[in-house]
Amino acid sequence: MSNPTSCECGRWCGRADALLGVPGVHMTAVAQAATGLIVHGQTAQGLTGCPACGVAAVGHRRRRVRLHDIPCCGGPVRLVRAKRLWQCRVGLCPTTVVSEQHSLAGKRAILTNRAIRWATDAVEKCDASVSALSHQLGVSWRVLLKGIETEGRRRVGRL
Repeated sequence: MSNPTSCECGRWCGRADALLGVPGVHMTAVAQAATGLIVHGQTAQGLTGCPACGVAAVGHRRRRVRLHDIPCCGGPVRLVRAKRLWQCRVGLCPTTVVSEQHSLAGKRAILTNRAIRWATDAVEKCDASVSALSHQLGVSWRVLLKGIETEGRRRVGRL
């Protein structure tokens, strides 16, 4: 894998964020690997309240979450998101650490929500095979099929 390319100034780059296209997530670095692009991103710092007691939580650390995203530049894209963890410092509060949630992907997800929507659209509108789409995303067909089935049920429920 080549060294990740990031902005030298240490600030968010609006053009890179627009290219990523995920509101609230800033692109911090990009690297080319044998398996495709690896895009690093994180959310901006902000305040979050403890869900149990409501007191402002303190930034604890970040955990890297690896997700498969829609293909770009002819190959798979892995999005490595630095997910923020918050700590509640109230002694009697039952919550100790809170994990940041984002609409990009659900808990314990392997695929981003937009990758699932992209694949479901391709199956629905282009008659693409799940096997071919899973190859483009860099995941097994079983992982992708599970996401497509869930998205399909959601779409049918909307009708």
